[in-house]
Amino acid sequence: MTFAEPGALWLLALAAPVVAFHLRRRRRVRVVVPSLLAFDLPDPAAAPRLGAGLRPRDLLGLLLELGALSCLSLAAAGPARGEAPPRPRALAIVLDGSASTGAAGRFEEMRGIARGAMDAAGKGAPVILLLAAGEPRVLASAADPRERAEEALADAAPAPAGPGALAAAADAAVASGAEVLVLTDGCDPDAPALAARTDLRLVSVGRPERNRAVVGVVLEPRREGGGSLHARILGEDGLIQEEDRSRLLDGAPPLLRVGLDPAGPADALPADDAVEIPFPRPAPLRIAACVPGGSPGPWLAAALEACGGLVDAAASASLDPAAVRNLAFAPDAVVALGDPGPLDAPALIFDAGSGEWRGAPSVSAGDRSHPVLRGVDPAEWILTRARVVEARAGDAVLLAGPEGPLAVAGLREGRRRVLLGFDPSASTLPLSASWPVLLRNALLWLAGEPAPVILPPPGGPAGTLPDARESDLAPRVPRNADAGAAGGRPPLVPAPRPLAPDLALAGALLLALEALRFLLRRDS
Repeated sequence: MTFAEPGALWLLALAAPVVAFHLRRRRRVRVVVPSLLAFDLPDPAAAPRLGAGLRPRDLLGLLLELGALSCLSLAAAGPARGEAPPRPRALAIVLDGSASTGAAGRFEEMRGIARGAMDAAGKGAPVILLLAAGEPRVLASAADPRERAEEALADAAPAPAGPGALAAAADAAVASGAEVLVLTDGCDPDAPALAARTDLRLVSVGRPERNRAVVGVVLEPRREGGGSLHARILGEDGLIQEEDRSRLLDGAPPLLRVGLDPAGPADALPADDAVEIPFPRPAPLRIAACVPGGSPGPWLAAALEACGGLVDAAASASLDPAAVRNLAFAPDAVVALGDPGPLDAPALIFDAGSGEWRGAPSVSAGDRSHPVLRGVDPAEWILTRARVVEARAGDAVLLAGPEGPLAVAGLREGRRRVLLGFDPSASTLPLSASWPVLLRNALLWLAGEPAPVILPPPGGPAGTLPDARESDLAPRVPRNADAGAAGGRPPLVPAPRPLAPDLALAGALLLALEALRFLLRRDS
């Protein structure tokens, strides 16, 4: 038995004045008689002694009043028979929000099962709602009202999810101490391991579906325009094939759409049929021309102008080598005549090298496969003088002379460098058709090609492109939603039965009996 208001039991102390009211002391009675001869007086020593001379005035009335007081005092204390009602346990619902759940109404089915579980838990039970889509996130906490959880459930939608999102959301729900229900289509790689756990219930709603999908895209733009585009296509047979889509780059918009063949058969999951990727158009190069006096000769100015849109003439600058460290912008490449000193940028340096000058050395091409020599024929050049350039490990020898390399391409201080051991103005190079080609090739190699766009990025989240495992609609866990796996929760212990009404009724009856007895006694 439990009491809601145990402090009310102090009302039983009122029994003391009630008992005191019913007690009376026996008094001596003085009787005047004419003679004692008519009385047979008892022996005072043989008569029983009354200790305090007290006796109840009306024993039955006293008992009825004490009974009524006891019943009413206990009723005020709120007694109840049975155990205290258990506190409602929170219900945590984990929704698999991966892209595969958008197929064939799977997510809508999971949403309906979640609503049924929330109704079965009762309005008073706290509900925690988690969505494993992309990054696992809490849609509603136990402190939120039920209406907030229902709104969040209605607004939830599937999205490409990263690996381990479903398992992470389930672990977070179990750590909260709530009763955990995991709803999935069974296609997530974490589903089989979650189905074997005993600290949660997993409900799978998926059925096998055939699907085609774009599961990967690699875009490699080039500064000269165009580039290469390859798409990885998942077929209905589960095999992935590489397809060349480079033709889409001709006149492509800034946002490039790569999708399946629209003439192909429809599939169960449209979300992975196409993906939009940005098509970055490389910005023109900003060139810093470092020549003595700060004014480039006509041989350099004409070659830079011949590069066309590759060079941003408005954002480039010509300056003396001593002022290269005071540039207000970071150049994409530096073209220098002579050693400009330490540079924190790729550089094409003429008149480089050390040692003695050699007059009219013969020139031969070195590594013709290098991008700087593409379309360039050094055999038509005549050098009036040149000197040997040091070739380090990893350098490519572009031009060779009788005594060693005359031009190399490699790394210096972590930056690309093209070093030529002669001054173009002391050669026939500016008069050759190869001169603007050589300069353009060198600038392209120094600046490098734009970074490729790879989806999904290696080691990163999938972004807008589902993972190939999410596009595979064959469930790894058999469907069990039809067997009532998401039924109601076990019934709770019955609530205690209150005894206050019964005790109050008993007290009222005892008071009524005492009142009736008093009235009958007065009438008699």
